[in-house]
Amino acid sequence: MSYSLLKNSSIQTKLTASILFISSLCIFIALTAFILFNQIDKRQAVVDDVAILAKLIGNRSQVALTFNDTRLAQDNLSSLKIHSLVNHACLYDVTGKLFVSYMKSAVSDLKCVSMLQPGKIVSHHRFDDEELIVFEPIIVDDEAQGSILIRASLKGLEEHLLRYLFIALGIGFTVVFLALFLAAKLQKILSEPLLKLTDAAKQVAENNDYSVRAEKLGNDEVGVLVETFNGMLSTIDQQNKNLIETTEKANAANEVKSQFLANMSHELRTPINGVLGMNDLLKSTELDDEQKEYVSLTAQSGKVLLDTVSQILDLASIESIGLRLNPIQVGVESFLNDVAHLFTSQLALQKLDLVLKVSKDVPAVLLFDQVRMRQIFINLIANAIKFTEKGSVTVTVDWNNDVLTVQVIDTGIGIPEEAQSRIFESFQQADNSSTRAFGGTGLGLAISQEICIAMGGKISIVRSNDQGSTFAFKVQTERVTKRNIDHAGFDYAGKVLSLVPALPLGQWLTSEFDDCNIENQLCLSLEEALEKQGGASLLLVDASFGLDALESIYANQVEGQRIVWLDWTGEAKPTIKGKTVEVLYKPITHTVLSKLFISVRNKKNSKVVTDNDAVILLVDDNPINRKAMKIQLEKSGYKVTTAVNGLAAVKACREEQFSLILMDIQMPEMDGIEATRLIRQEQKNYAPTIIGISAHVLEEHRNNAVNAGMTDYLCKPIEESLLLQKIDQYLK
Repeated sequence: MSYSLLKNSSIQTKLTASILFISSLCIFIALTAFILFNQIDKRQAVVDDVAILAKLIGNRSQVALTFNDTRLAQDNLSSLKIHSLVNHACLYDVTGKLFVSYMKSAVSDLKCVSMLQPGKIVSHHRFDDEELIVFEPIIVDDEAQGSILIRASLKGLEEHLLRYLFIALGIGFTVVFLALFLAAKLQKILSEPLLKLTDAAKQVAENNDYSVRAEKLGNDEVGVLVETFNGMLSTIDQQNKNLIETTEKANAANEVKSQFLANMSHELRTPINGVLGMNDLLKSTELDDEQKEYVSLTAQSGKVLLDTVSQILDLASIESIGLRLNPIQVGVESFLNDVAHLFTSQLALQKLDLVLKVSKDVPAVLLFDQVRMRQIFINLIANAIKFTEKGSVTVTVDWNNDVLTVQVIDTGIGIPEEAQSRIFESFQQADNSSTRAFGGTGLGLAISQEICIAMGGKISIVRSNDQGSTFAFKVQTERVTKRNIDHAGFDYAGKVLSLVPALPLGQWLTSEFDDCNIENQLCLSLEEALEKQGGASLLLVDASFGLDALESIYANQVEGQRIVWLDWTGEAKPTIKGKTVEVLYKPITHTVLSKLFISVRNKKNSKVVTDNDAVILLVDDNPINRKAMKIQLEKSGYKVTTAVNGLAAVKACREEQFSLILMDIQMPEMDGIEATRLIRQEQKNYAPTIIGISAHVLEEHRNNAVNAGMTDYLCKPIEESLLLQKIDQYLK
């Protein structure tokens, strides 16, 4: 315990305690040895004194023994009275018979032995309790004339020992106090430089001030330590100065890089927007099959280029300013439908099914960063589609205790086990070789993992083998409303027959119809469908079975029977018996499926009718983008007026009232931000809806646009479907 306390004590205490302990131990050993040897000498002196006394009395008693004079002998023994140590004395004759004895009055109970045991009489002594017994023969002319025994007390020896013990204790305490005094003085010689060194180290640690120097008080080992410590501080101080200078340069370079990337993003996205826009317009013209293939390949290449630019810019943004979340209230069903339909063209290209399975426990509205959450979904689903040559991709969504759990399941080629540990690292892919079959930057999963961690969760691989992969992610999301997603039942009294693959689309359709109490039948072959077709009022025929199967179904059609073709976008609507077949485009979601059960009249009326009086002002300084978007809008029935910059837009708004403005952000003379502020300021409550369009994708640009008064914000390149959806949303 004392060692433990001393272990955590100051160095002053340790040095003082060490000196005191060593001094005390030495004085204790020295005094103990002194007392021990003194006591031995004293005892031997007592033995010698009593032996001499016995010889002396014996010599004086020779005459008394020779002449048998007891009186003379008694007088001789009585002379022992002057010796305080002698308690008892016995004088024996040559035969061993007691001749006379002497007893001190205080010890009168002692008696002499009346007869000694026969044998040779020799000089000896022994100790008995607190007495010394000395036996001496009386020799006259080498002949024994008798013997004498003297008993002497050892109390004087004990008193001598006690006296010396007190003296030793006095000396010991004096030496200890002197050692304590000297230790307190001498320990400063060693402790003071160490304490100064400790204080310097504390200042460095607490204030991160590497300009502090410890004071050197000598040239001993401690002095060398202080000198080395100061040298180390000098090195660190210089390194810190270099580091600060390097960091400042790096931050400045990083700002330049961020600005460069932002500008490059704008410069790259703007022409990409024009290319993709014009490509879409070209696609809508009369083309032969070879031309359609070229247009399709151009669109694919443009989207790959756009995805690469977006991911590199996103990674640079995260590294530069960190990941910032902007949680808002999001309608979950609408969000999931929008995400699913982003992959319409990719699914059509690879002829894959995408099935969205949403648990009924998922709240209707959740609080999360919509942009970042969409990014996670897009990266995972895009990867699943990319690595799946045939089959399907299934997305399951569940929510419990403020945790949103999503799984993306594919039937692709899987990921080798040795590559699974590195796919969440930047610029890493399952196959990094130059001969890999699938392209990409290797940034999607790394960015998605960063987003998940920021949202309080993570992405993981549930399984991955040659049968496919399952990725899952969990993020923290708060419920905004007590209402869950409302999967409204389909009001349909007939029977539905589905000719679709069993997994996963067929299974999902069956589940949807069962939940709505709609009689349904899943057929996995054309023969089975033809056999059971007669009893169904609605037939769903998947395009994977081919047009021949559709024609066979139509040939077997009964009166009043409705046939719907489940197909991928981009394919021409089939015509049978001179009539265009009703088509439902993939991916099939609950919302898409609900369109089947709307009456013909409602279906017709549900189409957005463009208000012929609505006029859209399109503001963009890039003539190609301006022309492409103008044609897209006019083909959709909108009246469009154009302006080449913000200043022209402000002038146009002073002359004409517009229903909606599509405002580019970065333009010469006056940018879109300043133009929006002026239009809002001049027209106040009569200002039209202003949607920002820009190639800048950073969150700060979006926030700047909203703060300036823009209602919404779209990033270039803008898909035609998304553009028209936004316009319809604000013009309804």
